[in-house]
Amino acid sequence: MRDHIAASVIIPAYNAEAFVADAIRSAQRQTEKWIEILVVDDGSTDATAEIVTAMAEDDHRVRLLRQPVNRGPSAARNRALDAAAGRWIVLLDADDTMEPVRVERLIALGEVHGADFVADNLMRQALDTKLPLGLFFPADMLALGRPMAMAEYMAHERLGQDRPPIGFIQPVMRRAFLERHGIRYPETIGCGEDSFFVGVGLAHGAVLWTTGEAYYRYSVRTNSLSMTHNPEVLAGLERQTRQLIEAVGGLADPVSLRLMRERADGLGRLCAYRRFTHALKTRRYGKAALLAIGSVSPPDMIRHLSATIMRRLAGPAGQADSRAAV
Repeated sequence: MRDHIAASVIIPAYNAEAFVADAIRSAQRQTEKWIEILVVDDGSTDATAEIVTAMAEDDHRVRLLRQPVNRGPSAARNRALDAAAGRWIVLLDADDTMEPVRVERLIALGEVHGADFVADNLMRQALDTKLPLGLFFPADMLALGRPMAMAEYMAHERLGQDRPPIGFIQPVMRRAFLERHGIRYPETIGCGEDSFFVGVGLAHGAVLWTTGEAYYRYSVRTNSLSMTHNPEVLAGLERQTRQLIEAVGGLADPVSLRLMRERADGLGRLCAYRRFTHALKTRRYGKAALLAIGSVSPPDMIRHLSATIMRRLAGPAGQADSRAAV
């Protein structure tokens, strides 16, 4: 039977008792019935494992994999990748859901176009009410009608754009391609692991097909601050980008490498500026002065301060997604 599995749906779950059942049910309702649903309990201390076990008793397609301690989503996904039997890998976060046609339609696009990765748009939904909040990306950004090259993907990762970076996509992936190139998630990276994974795949020649249709329901926590204000997250993203450069340096094209270096340098400067402003807000003026002298360049300070003033003049920014990075 495992030879006929079209897709392995991978759901990492950590203390997800409030919503993991919804994620599993959205996988069970797929019009593509030849799937397996691998839920990795990542050392949860709540009832996550018990909920998954009960659902597995009623549906043989659901399988629980347990991590003895919490190791993070990358390690959880790698555990499931090693156990997966499907021709395609489908990623689903435990607090997200999918439309019933998603797996079938994205696999069909992949087979028709010879793609290794197939990504759709995301429909933002409120975590608590599940009410739709609009598309994550402009539809025409993904509705290309052709594969997306690595340099184009990296251009969509630039800082300072008026939309989220493309690294938030959740592509379905051809498992044979991942196995052939030994591609796994970086377990030493705390953020930006999805973009790292796709970047490595593209550097190895993956064909990425995208569609503007949104079949993935991406849950957002409203009234939360963007992570662009968190210096540690920015520092983590800078490390992620530099590790990606190191990982694909001998494979990626020159334009992609230049764009990655620009992103890493920009993240470093933005991180320094955020540390400077945080020191000011917490009245650590000595530290702020040292940062201003040693880390924050005058052009960066002027640019970021100007952008902050313009945002405040424009009024409230509205509801923000706590998972948004840059």
